[in-house]
This record gives sequence, C-alpha cells and structure tokens, in this order.
Amino acid sequence: MKKQKLIFGISLGAVALLLIPVALILAGIITLPGNRLNVSKVTDPVGLYLEGFTQEGNAFSLKVGNSTEIFDFTPVIAVADGAEYAISGSTEETVMQNGVASLSAGDNTFYIGVRNGEEQAVYDVCIRRLPIYTVSFNTRGGSELPPIEAEEGCAFTPEIPELIGHDFSCWLIGNEIFDASQGVFDNVTLTAQWIPKVYKINYVTEIGQLIVYETTVTYNSLFIPDLPPENEYYEFCGWYYGEEPMNETIWKLTEDVTLTAKWKSRALIVEEGVVTGLTDLGRTLDEIVVPAENGTEAVRAIGDKVFAYNTLLKKITLPSLERIGEQAFFGCGNLGEVICEGQLLGAGREAFAKTAWLENQPDGGVYLGNCLLVLKGDDPGVFTVREGTLAIADYAFDGKSITGAVFDPELLYVGAHAFEDCSFLFSVSVNDALLYIGDFAFYGCDSLIPPSLLPTVSLGKNVFPS
Repeated sequence: MKKQKLIFGISLGAVALLLIPVALILAGIITLPGNRLNVSKVTDPVGLYLEGFTQEGNAFSLKVGNSTEIFDFTPVIAVADGAEYAISGSTEETVMQNGVASLSAGDNTFYIGVRNGEEQAVYDVCIRRLPIYTVSFNTRGGSELPPIEAEEGCAFTPEIPELIGHDFSCWLIGNEIFDASQGVFDNVTLTAQWIPKVYKINYVTEIGQLIVYETTVTYNSLFIPDLPPENEYYEFCGWYYGEEPMNETIWKLTEDVTLTAKWKSRALIVEEGVVTGLTDLGRTLDEIVVPAENGTEAVRAIGDKVFAYNTLLKKITLPSLERIGEQAFFGCGNLGEVICEGQLLGAGREAFAKTAWLENQPDGGVYLGNCLLVLKGDDPGVFTVREGTLAIADYAFDGKSITGAVFDPELLYVGAHAFEDCSFLFSVSVNDALLYIGDFAFYGCDSLIPPSLLPTVSLGKNVFPS
C-alpha cells in the first residue's frame, strides 16, 4: 500500500484509490490518459509503455548519459485507451505534476501507477544517469599521461604512452587485460604492459673476403657479440659501432646497427700510424695488403726502406697515404703489381726504384694514385702534370732536361728536390691551390724565373736558386 500512497498521494488504501474523484485528476494529481501516439502498443487495460526503456515484468529501466540532468516522461509514456496514470519519485510523498524529473548520478527510482476503471497496476522505473569515473595511468617508466574521466560502461580509447626501447602491449587492471570497449565501472588505475623491442645486428668484417651476417638483440638485455672467423694474417681487435667499441654490454641502443670488425696486421709493424717494419710472417709473404686501419690506428705512411730488397714480394696493396718513405720498396725486384686504393700525397726518393713494377712502366710521368712519382726517361719539352694530380714526389724531375712545367689546378704539394738541377727549366705555371713546396725543390734551376706565389704557399729551405 505504501507504493500506492507514493503514487497517488493517498493513504486510504487500494479501495480508496479506485474511488479517486475526477476533481483530483483535473487538479493534476493523476494525469490524463497517456501519449495517444503509442496507445496501440498497450493492449493490457492497465498496461504501461515507456519508449526506449527495457521492460522485465513490471520493471522498466533506462540508461542515460551523465549530461542528462532532467528527464521528461511525457513524450515517452503511453497507457491503454481510457486509462490514466500518476508518477512519483521514490523519496517524494506527492505526485509529480508535470512528468519531469531531476536526475542525480547513479540510479533514480520512480513509480508509475496506472488505473483503468476498477483495475490498477504499479510499475517500478529505474533511470540510471551514468556516473563519471576517473581513469588514472601507471605507465611504468613510459611517457606520463594525465588522468581522464569516462562515463560508466562507455567505450573510450586511452592514449598510448611511449617508452624507449619498448613496444606498448596493452593496459592492465591488476593482472587482467583491460578492454576499453567495455568501459569502466569505478575509479581505476590502468597499468601499462611493455614488450622490449628486438633490434637487428649486422656484423661486417672487411678482412679477406667480405663476410656479412646478422643476429638480433633485445633491448635492455645482455649482449655478447659473436667472434668472427680466425684469420692467420690479422689479429681481431674487437667490434666497433662507428668509433665506439662494442663489447659485452646491456643493450641500450634503439636502432638496428652495423658492427664492423677492426683488425691488426700480423705481417706489419705499425707505430703511431707509420709502417716501420715487417714481422717474421710479413717477410715470408709474396702479397701484402697495408690496411687503412691497424686496429684502431689509422695507417698514414710507410717509413723509409721498410720493404727494401724484399725479393719475395710480388704484390702490394696500399690505402690512402700521406707519404711513402725514401727507398721504401727499393730493390724489390719481383714486385710487379702495385695498387693504391686511395690518395697518395707524397713519396720519397727512389721509393719504387729497381722494382719490376717501375721497370715495366712506359717512359713519361709515372703516377701512383694522385702522386707523380718520377719522370721516367727524359723529356726536353714542357711537361704538363696529369689532371687530378695532388702531389709531386721528392726528386721526381731531378736533373731532367724539361724546359717548363705546368701544374694541374688541383696540385697541393711539390716534394723536396722535385726539380733540382733542371738547368734548362725556365718557366713554371703554378696554381692557386698549391699549399707547399719542399726543400730545394727548384735548387739549381739557374734559368728559372721564380713564379709569383700566393701568400698561402708554405716554402721549405732553399726552394729557388739564390
């Protein structure tokens, strides 16, 4: 009977309820018949239809967004033809007069009574205004995310954080994977789950036949680099990432990398970047490759007489060098092949004298890399230095009969004694790029009128005739 009182505002019980006068209806305590548009949906004389609601027996329910603060029953309610209804809130002792209810967050309960002649029925109605919950994020070291608000049970898309060296996997609540499409039903903290990234390691060794192979490493895991195959001519000095050694380490790089092997020659003695001698192994070899790097040290020069009179040597391969020393290969009678894989910026006197390689060169300028080593034979005319030449070796024209010299525009260095005692030389066409002229370069060239030189050119001792 209490529900009947709440609905109709009367304490006379069910019998009295059936006898409510028309005057009360007209006063608005009991509404006039419901929405005629939906009357066809109500077949029970005291039935009730609420558009959009879910019905289970005499109970109706509806969920509305949190932004819905007022709900108007009038457009959605229908009763049978001839029936009338009244609406009351669960905490009100009076009948709602206009069918409009205020909603608070959470469940809002109402009662609707329907009377048709001698029959009546009471219905429970629950409208749930979806609460707002706070969703916080524990990114476990990743980029920070501010808390957000989400309506109860409504799908949302959390932002994806970032963490160096890791891929984001999912959000967790406790140990369970969180499904954002199901929404939340309380204030929650989501915890990020991460998967360490896997990076590719390329190993490259450039000694002998090029060997390239690859492996993988997981971020923040222990990395122990593989060892390359043994090489009888070179000693392995370690793997390098650029100029940084890559030894056993906890992997913190965040990209695929190439590790390059560094080697030290077992055939050569190298001191401060200069090849100064041969080892016992080196003296037994007929083919030697001078590496651009010996371990971590760049090879920049070959010292004086290092290979002199090595009659076993048949082939030498050279990297870019600043200089080949005086008589470095003197007397290597079987040396028939000389390869320079880069620049050569100077050479000493007789660097390749009495080698098969030099003997087999035709008369004229003999070049190695970018360096003019020597004028083989004689040339009484004007000598034009080959295009792209950067240096003229020591004693290259010593005592020759040339009458003039034309330097290439790129020429940088003229070696010591390069034109010494060229008594017929009377003109030299120099270039603006020239940086250095060595000691006694034109000494004894008594017919030469010294050329005009830019102040950027450095001069050795006694460069021109007195």
